Amino acid sequence: MKKVTKKIRISACMIVKNEEEMLPRCLNSIKHLIDELIIVDTGSTDKTIEIAESFGAKIYHHPWENNFSKHRNQSLGYATGDWIIQIDADEELNGYQLKKNVLKKMFANAPKNLHCFLIKMLDKNKKGETVSETEMLRIFRNHVGVHFTGIVHNRPQYSGKVGHSDIQFFHYGYALSDAQMQAKYKRTSGLLFKRIEEDPQDHDAYFYLYQVHSEMNEKKKAVEYAEKCLGLIKEKNINLTEASFYYSLYHGLASTYLKSGHYELAQSFVRKGLEVLPDEPDLYYDLAAIGYFSGKPSVSVEGGKNYLRVIDGFRKDPLKAGTRFIFTASKKAELSVSFWLMSGLISLNQLDAFLALWEQYKEEMIDTHSFQKQLFEALENKDAFECIEPVANYLFNNLNRIPVENHKMVLSYFLFYFKEKIVSRKAPNGELDDMFEGVASQYLETVKSYQEIPTGEAVILADFLLDKNMENFFWDLTSVVFARELSGQIKKIDSNKTIMQGYGLIAENQNKTRKGQLFKLLCKNICEKLGATDSNKSSETASETVDPPVAASEDREGLSGQLKPGIRPFSPDNAGRKVGATILKKDRIPKVTIGLPVYNGGQALSQAIKSILAQDFEDFELIISDNCSTDNTEEICCGYADNDDRIYYTRTTHNHGLAASFSNLVGLARSEFFIFAQHDNTFDHKYITTCLKAFEADVNKSYAIVFPQVRLINQNGSPEGSQEMLNAVQESPVERYLHVLETLGHTSPILGLMRTAIIKNCRISLGALSSRSSNTIYTDYATATEIALKGKIRHISQVLLNSKMSDDNDDLSLEERTVRDINAVAPHIMNDGISFFHIGIIRRQMDVINYAPISFSEKQLLIKETVKVLTSRFQDQMLDEIRRALGFVKNKHFFVTWAGQRLPEDILDSLPDFKRLYMTMLSREFEDALLYFPELDGLKAAVQLCRDQIRMV
Repeated sequence: MKKVTKKIRISACMIVKNEEEMLPRCLNSIKHLIDELIIVDTGSTDKTIEIAESFGAKIYHHPWENNFSKHRNQSLGYATGDWIIQIDADEELNGYQLKKNVLKKMFANAPKNLHCFLIKMLDKNKKGETVSETEMLRIFRNHVGVHFTGIVHNRPQYSGKVGHSDIQFFHYGYALSDAQMQAKYKRTSGLLFKRIEEDPQDHDAYFYLYQVHSEMNEKKKAVEYAEKCLGLIKEKNINLTEASFYYSLYHGLASTYLKSGHYELAQSFVRKGLEVLPDEPDLYYDLAAIGYFSGKPSVSVEGGKNYLRVIDGFRKDPLKAGTRFIFTASKKAELSVSFWLMSGLISLNQLDAFLALWEQYKEEMIDTHSFQKQLFEALENKDAFECIEPVANYLFNNLNRIPVENHKMVLSYFLFYFKEKIVSRKAPNGELDDMFEGVASQYLETVKSYQEIPTGEAVILADFLLDKNMENFFWDLTSVVFARELSGQIKKIDSNKTIMQGYGLIAENQNKTRKGQLFKLLCKNICEKLGATDSNKSSETASETVDPPVAASEDREGLSGQLKPGIRPFSPDNAGRKVGATILKKDRIPKVTIGLPVYNGGQALSQAIKSILAQDFEDFELIISDNCSTDNTEEICCGYADNDDRIYYTRTTHNHGLAASFSNLVGLARSEFFIFAQHDNTFDHKYITTCLKAFEADVNKSYAIVFPQVRLINQNGSPEGSQEMLNAVQESPVERYLHVLETLGHTSPILGLMRTAIIKNCRISLGALSSRSSNTIYTDYATATEIALKGKIRHISQVLLNSKMSDDNDDLSLEERTVRDINAVAPHIMNDGISFFHIGIIRRQMDVINYAPISFSEKQLLIKETVKVLTSRFQDQMLDEIRRALGFVKNKHFFVTWAGQRLPEDILDSLPDFKRLYMTMLSREFEDALLYFPELDGLKAAVQLCRDQIRMV
């Protein structure tokens, strides 16, 4: 007979006092799961009662009697449900996706002798990070004698069997202000000392006194109480099952001494703890940390391997952990241990073991940026470049998920990798030159100044610039390197002779590693290219000069080093000199920065600039980024810049694409607020003033963007209606994201006034895209949704922006406009070839979600809804792209350009690393497609074909 679940009733029981700050979050997390809310209030004087009543709570008043267990048991006594969830106001049940009928089904299916369920308690710090987790008994049957003992840090007493559940509680009790924490500690310690007065042998009270004083950073007292607790446990001969709860003190003591740098003492407590608890993950965690920070790799390897073994066993069988605290069961802790273990394996030259561990943890490691850099450095110090290659390949495939400073690290490796192959003639030079040039250009896009480039990489790039006859940039890069590395040895660069002397000195300073030897060889190459074909030639032979560039300073000393190939000079230190350069005054930071990217703006550009200059708010700067226009755009911009010192103009030497322009403009912004302008849009003269007033009225500073109503203008200059409204001011970031996602395509919030700090932190939407793609179709999707997760998007009803429509805007559907827009900025995508452009839109949104500061369950919800919305909106385009790609792959034509041209097999065979990298990326594209369209014929076979190709390389 089918069990009936609807008769089961669930009660939630709580005790509260002055919890108005935390109570709403707690009650919102359980309201959809319970049938009854029981609250015992012990004397609240704030809005706690009012809040509880709004959730339909049954409230009972009892005066506080300095006994948590007594009041908790009172709350249980009022419950009428069949099952009870015991929760505190500073906790949150992570169950927004959990449904009441599912929970009741779990209760209905529980054996009669199973009285309780364990939940996982995750302690959160002020940053929302999980600092520890443990299994706790918080769900139990009513009327089976469950009750609490202990006046503080009370513990449940129960009978019957205990089951495990996947339910998680978040505990925010340690995420309080300093004043709140001090008050909490004072209250708790007072109650604990009262317990010790009543029973001097109360080892449990000493345990919690250790915790209180440890949190208060009173190390001496914490150690005293910990040792007292452990002594009493040994004296009482308490059985292991009960004592294991208190043995977490060994971890606490080891951590205390580890943090203070007393590594030997810390290790002694670890060893003592392992004698009584041989498989304690916290202690193996400590051992791995001690080994890493004390420089003993064998210790970190011992601790790391054992930690991973034990924690894996606990995850497979959670009941093994019992009810003791496990502080290091989080994924963050596991990742730290894996890093310490990897570092130890590298130090011990156990590189095969390192690679196996990297393969296991690389997906998690992608989000821990400092670990990537340290592993890179450790491998370089070992000259273990064969191990760096798979790490670099993986990171390169995920550049959009790592910070820009790590882009430089990865690209630096490939600079070395390709250059070494070129000079050693390990593959055809021409093909490698093209690949090297692509990496070099991408590397230069990641740096703001030549000062950021390490000397070794600077030597590689200087050699490259000289090959490309880019003397301007070679000279400036060399100036920066010499000023940094050869200070006092070379005072002025005025000839080839000086340059050769400098590179000769740099060559002498190189070590005997593979990198050092390459840098030394390239220094010699540079000298040869400048005329020193024989190291013994006379100085007269070597003195042919490279003329300083016309636009450069006559004196090469003290250059700012801000020049980059393909981009006109941007130099804040060259104030008073405008040579087609962007010169921002360091002594004036305006309230608003307006960024205007343009390509062939023509007459429309002039109207846009005039509308900006007509603003009744004057404290702004306008930065124009010209993407190598071929019309009179440069003339127009320079004309305005010469007559208004608020305007700065920069121009690229080739078309980098709109995304790169956006990223560059955001990088240059210094103001509190930022506006993206478009060359064919015009502003109402009150645009900035009106939007700023909305920000000023936002006392909580919760607005990320304020944007006005947008009037659509046709080709004849006549109004054609306005865009739909989008007012994402919900408190929940999840609700804001979903609201923006549903509305996008019909409105453009990123054309509003936004907080510069927020847009600068949108690394996925802007910075990462600029290095991977030249088009920005639907970049506004990612940008707007990412901003919605960071703050509110406020719409104001006044029409303050005119947006020019395309010729046929009214006659085309959204899908048809997509094809037109893509053809306008990236026609290669619509040609015959392998392209997954529209699936890339979903991937971009997945990146936004993955980096969002929200819970895992909320991320799952957003992923589900995003895929649903975008696969519905772009289904036809996605299917066309997938079927076209399947047609090529079915005939084993894997290497096909966007224009439908096949790459020659002999060239591909000579480049196994490129081939493997390409096939890995293609396999990922088909795997993504399979996720969204699992029933589409041929996708599974295509994935397998790609994997077969990877294995064959």
